[in-house]
Formats: sequence, C-alpha cells, structure tokens
Amino acid sequence: PRPGATRFPPLTVLATDMANHGVDLMELEQLCDSALDPATGSMNIDMKSAPTATLILKVALHASDVSNPAKEWGYYNKWTERVLQEFHAQGDIERDRGIPISPGFDRSKMTNIKSKAGGQMFFIGVIVQPLFSVLSRLDNVDIDVAMDHLHENQAKWKQHIVDFDLEAAAEKEASAGPGEATEGADGGAQAEARPGDEQVAGAVTGVAEVEKGAKTLPTEMEKNAQKNGDRSAEGEAGAGAGV
Repeated sequence: PRPGATRFPPLTVLATDMANHGVDLMELEQLCDSALDPATGSMNIDMKSAPTATLILKVALHASDVSNPAKEWGYYNKWTERVLQEFHAQGDIERDRGIPISPGFDRSKMTNIKSKAGGQMFFIGVIVQPLFSVLSRLDNVDIDVAMDHLHENQAKWKQHIVDFDLEAAAEKEASAGPGEATEGADGGAQAEARPGDEQVAGAVTGVAEVEKGAKTLPTEMEKNAQKNGDRSAEGEAGAGAGV
C-alpha cells in the first residue's frame, strides 16, 4: 500500500456481507455488556487487543455500509429510490431469463407506498438501528444525530402506512351503498358510518402487522444471504442500504 494508507484486515471488509450481520452484532453487544463498569457507566474495552479492535471496525464498517436511513429524510429517500431502481432492474432481468427473482427485487411486489414503507421499517428496525445502538454504547462515540434521523425516518414510514390504510378505508366507505357493510383496511367488516377512531385503530393494526414480521426477519435474511449472497439479503430488507 502507499505510504500513510490505512490497512484494514480483510475480515472488516467481509463484515459488509449480511450473512455475518447477526454474529458480529451479537459479539459486540456481548463485549459491551461484559466491559460495562456499573459504577461509572464507561466501557473498559482493551482497544490494543487485535480481535477486539477488529470486531469494532467490522461493525462500524457494516453500519456505514447500511447507513442510508441514518441520514436526513430528503437525502435518504432519494437514494432509497435509486437503490430500488437498481434492484428492480436486476429483478426484471432475472424474470426475463426465467431464473428465480432475488428476494426484494420483484417490482410487482412493491405496488404502493405501504409495501415500500414496510420494507424500510424492517430495514431500519431490524438491521440499521441495532447496529447504531450498539456502537453508541462505546466511549467517545457520538452518533446522536444519526440516531435521531433513524427515529424520525421510522416514524415517517409508520405515518405513511397509517395514511394509506385510512385512505383505503375511506374509499371503501364512499363506494359502499346505503346500509352496506364494507371491509376496512384492517381486514374486518365495518358499518357504512364507521367511527373515525375505529378507522385509526385499523390503520394502526396495519403498522403492527408490519412490525410483527420484523421478529423473524434477521434469521431469514441470513439464510438467504448464505444461499444467494449479501445483495439478496439487502434486497429482502427493503433495499434500504446506503449503496
């Protein structure tokens, strides 16, 4: 390497592979738990230890690689659209060639803002936020602005789902004849004059259903990553990575 260049162990670069996400995250969480001094709240981490320093570098590089949702909404959303275009273009080629479409790359499955919001909520809540949370526990690490963006962007996606379900419920009410029952956005039968509070409850149910799926997503993502490579796993997470 050229003089003064930083040399990163090969393992740190491999950390960007989603197949390693769960293991590296768990190891750093365990390291922080064991190094925490309850009396001072500081971390007694031996940064001169090569394995320890390598682990922290791996998680930091991985967090940087998927950091798009940790940016301001306008910038983040612009790059999300660009990444989705790339993934869907690949999915189109896979469809044309008659081969299985990579998870998250099928444009026919992202038909509205709710499906897009669900993918981004998965990506933020299950992949990105846990990485930034564990890094924020380290001494001399200040990523409060990034954490604020994650919370704000997650809230915006939740609101998109609520708005979508409320609009769908209102359209069904408007199209129903007098005295007819309509099916709400939450899947339940509703009277023509459904109270506003129940509409909101139905929309919130839609958010809860999206969040419920996040409990099993990491395992499924890592399985897919091991079979198909890290890009497939990123796509399944909703194509939210900062590429």
